[in-house]
Amino acid sequence: MMKRITLLLVGISPFILSFLYFSGFIFKSGTHDRSSAFLLFQYIAGVAFLGLWFLVGWMSQKFIRSRIEMMLLLNATALLMLLLQLYCVVFFADVNRKISLSYGFSNVMEMVSYYFYFPFFMISLDMTHIFYGQEIHGFLQYAVPFFCLVIFSLLGRIVAERRERKAKM
Repeated sequence: MMKRITLLLVGISPFILSFLYFSGFIFKSGTHDRSSAFLLFQYIAGVAFLGLWFLVGWMSQKFIRSRIEMMLLLNATALLMLLLQLYCVVFFADVNRKISLSYGFSNVMEMVSYYFYFPFFMISLDMTHIFYGQEIHGFLQYAVPFFCLVIFSLLGRIVAERRERKAKM
């Protein structure tokens, strides 16, 4: 049970890092600019989290038998943030409706999902530019990192299982 809770806590870690960044604990300014330090931070954080998801997927084989359970526990927060963003896109897409229907609530939901996916935005933009030919914004900017997290956790698990099978032979 404790190891399952650990997976859920690891799943929250991108949100915590982004909160610390925007609070000014990581960079003194805490501003959202396009300086080289900001871009470098986003790239390093994104790659580090993808590596973390791979390692956690790898290590989860020892304490969680099911791949699906591991992926759901590790990516539960990412899925929740993606669904929050989808809710904002579907129900608050119209500007007039956004102003009249609880604008503050949709703004908070968008900010929470933005904080979670913040470390992955530069990687997401570059990946979509390479594969799609142009940068994307909006909901797809959140969906690409989600699928990357799921794929990296699954790859870590598959590599660990193959390595264990190879060692038994």
